[in-house]
Amino acid sequence: MAADDMNDACPVCPPPFDRDGCPALTMTPAEGGTVTSHECGWCGSSWRSWRDVYGWIVVRILDPVSEADAEIHRGVIAEALAEQDGERRHAA
Repeated sequence: MAADDMNDACPVCPPPFDRDGCPALTMTPAEGGTVTSHECGWCGSSWRSWRDVYGWIVVRILDPVSEADAEIHRGVIAEALAEQDGERRHAA
């Protein structure tokens, strides 16, 4: 599977999922598949994905974050959700 096919959507960012997937930073062969690491350029979360031999993502594991990073992530998500709610109210 080509590196371009190893993009993965951020498991932390809220919908809408209209952003491109995050490219794989690393790709490591693993028993029965591949492990890829990713970092979201929007919220800063990082995770690893295990893909089977066909390239399907089977498991995502978020990397641990510091308490300071967790607070930043909560703020980013709260802001995005507030923006989304505002857009919904405006569209109605």
